Amino acid sequence: MSRETDKPAYKGQCLCGSIKYEIDEIELKMENSHCSICRKFDSSAFATFGKVKNANFHWVQGKQLLKIYLDPNGTKHKFCAICGSSMILESLNGPNEVVEFSLSTLDSYIELKPDLQGNLGTVYQSIFSSC
Repeated sequence: MSRETDKPAYKGQCLCGSIKYEIDEIELKMENSHCSICRKFDSSAFATFGKVKNANFHWVQGKQLLKIYLDPNGTKHKFCAICGSSMILESLNGPNEVVEFSLSTLDSYIELKPDLQGNLGTVYQSIFSSC
């Protein structure tokens, strides 16, 4: 919640509106991932993710509609069972205190900008890595 009011700082939802979440505070690090898994998860040339501490991320509606795809690197990709919107990533290999959420699902304005271009040249090779 923002300090001045009891309202959450940020709100977001899937395309069909069946799943909704609120975020109290977004971490400063954001990433544009160009790896093949993230591109396919987001159905785009790259996927942009914001990071949030678990304590600052709250499902408001439709959590039971989340489906999970477990990819080969151990990451849980959670998406809406109705519209297919990519919602969050949870790493099984890293610390569990942070959730990565798909910035494309955010409804609130955000001043932060992605500061990392990730996963270029990894095992999940990007088709754009030679550009």
